Amino acid sequence: MPSWQFNSTVTRCSRPTLARGAIAAVCIAFQLSVADIINADSAEPAKPATEPPAAARTTTTQGPISVSAQYCASILDRAADARFAEQRAQLAKLQKQIEERLGQLEQRRVEVETWTKRREDFLAMVRGNLSTIYSKMKPAAAAEQLAKIDDMTAAAILLKLDPRATSAILTEMDPAKAAELARLFAAAERTKTGKGT
Repeated sequence: MPSWQFNSTVTRCSRPTLARGAIAAVCIAFQLSVADIINADSAEPAKPATEPPAAARTTTTQGPISVSAQYCASILDRAADARFAEQRAQLAKLQKQIEERLGQLEQRRVEVETWTKRREDFLAMVRGNLSTIYSKMKPAAAAEQLAKIDDMTAAAILLKLDPRATSAILTEMDPAKAAELARLFAAAERTKTGKGT
């Protein structure tokens, strides 16, 4: 058997990233190529009587087959162990990245909660003052101003007003905006009475 065939097989079989099936396939291909060489030798014409007997030739020619099979079988476990170690290292690296990302997300969640609380506190303070301001405005001017702000804030302001002032402002508003605000009033009322939205 030429030494270059064995060396290339050793190189292929020693890579730890190859899958176990790929290593076995390389080893089987190597064994088949050795068997082909043996068969080619046996297909040659009869040799002079000085050659060793057939039994002796079988043991010497089967030697490389069993050695290669033993080599490939022994390297399978080491290759699998190396592959598992590499995968374990990759998983540890990914777990560390995930933990770092979770830490960043937790910081952002705290920041968002802080800003949300500050916004809600500000809106609660503003709504109380704004309802007083809007109650003193003319209905047409109040309707025009409330049409330009978001629906939740407008609904909160109108709910704090006297019902007569609220109806006068809604009358002056665009019908679509007034209907949306009325829907929000109804949802708020259902929430207060505990009937859900």
